[in-house]
Amino acid sequence: MDNKRADTFSFGLFVLFIGVLSLLANSGILTWAFLLDLLITYWPILIIVAGIKLVGDAQLKTRYFGIILDFILFACIILAAVFAKDQILIHQTTQPERIVAKSVVRSQYPVATTKEYILNFGAADLTVSDQTTLNQYALVSGPENCTVTTNNDRNDTTASITIKNSPMKEFLRFSNLRNPQRYSIELGVTELPASIDLTLGASKGKLLLEQTMLSKLSTTVGAGYLDITLSGNSITRNINLEVGAGKTTLRLIGETNVRVNYTIGAGNVTVNSPALKQIKQLGGLGTEGEYDVSPNPQIIINTSVGAGAVDIILE
Repeated sequence: MDNKRADTFSFGLFVLFIGVLSLLANSGILTWAFLLDLLITYWPILIIVAGIKLVGDAQLKTRYFGIILDFILFACIILAAVFAKDQILIHQTTQPERIVAKSVVRSQYPVATTKEYILNFGAADLTVSDQTTLNQYALVSGPENCTVTTNNDRNDTTASITIKNSPMKEFLRFSNLRNPQRYSIELGVTELPASIDLTLGASKGKLLLEQTMLSKLSTTVGAGYLDITLSGNSITRNINLEVGAGKTTLRLIGETNVRVNYTIGAGNVTVNSPALKQIKQLGGLGTEGEYDVSPNPQIIINTSVGAGAVDIILE
């Protein structure tokens, strides 16, 4: 009877423990992903404590020792989770930015006349910009789990550069999705025409270009968010925007001669032109078509939207 009552108390304590964790998760203090991450990190300690509990129950011939140990263990887990979260976030936000690739040097393509950037990021916070003083193809800053590869053909007239955040060697932590790692990519050699193919999964990205001579821009966004601003030499006649459940905002500074070709699933495409004092929402559910912002379109924007959104702003 003593052991049966102890089992009841132990089960009730476990239910209370789960209830407290649920309350913390629903209130936003913790997340289940974070708790799972914590469990994966400290599982050896839990195994040791479970062993102590079994030995204690057997030696003392009572399960009240186990109840006391359960109470202490559950309290420690809750307190550790609450306090560890703040420490982990502080650690993540105060880490200094590292140079992943000091540069992708221009001498790798001595005869190159064009550039091609292939950017692929799963869960990240990405910023892409350009600078005229960088006499190399790219400068990549951020965490070390990023790969930069180039075409090995030195006689190729297109400098093909692939940059992506590769999977970590250790177990992928769920907290990385909540607190994505930050990357910064600066594009150089702005006098050569460049094409950009950018893919974002659950990432948040910014593309800010003014001097790079763009020949083509293609972007694919899964469940993330991408903010694009093109001005000056970077306004290209060939823009392709594909969105799944995420959102892409495209700003063209100083340009209104635009045609928008659209294919819409359950999402929406909006064209906002403050200069022309008009806002136009294109199509509807399951529609496709084209829209000329001005009578003489010079720039073609192709959009394909699933359940997400594309906002085109012509300033």
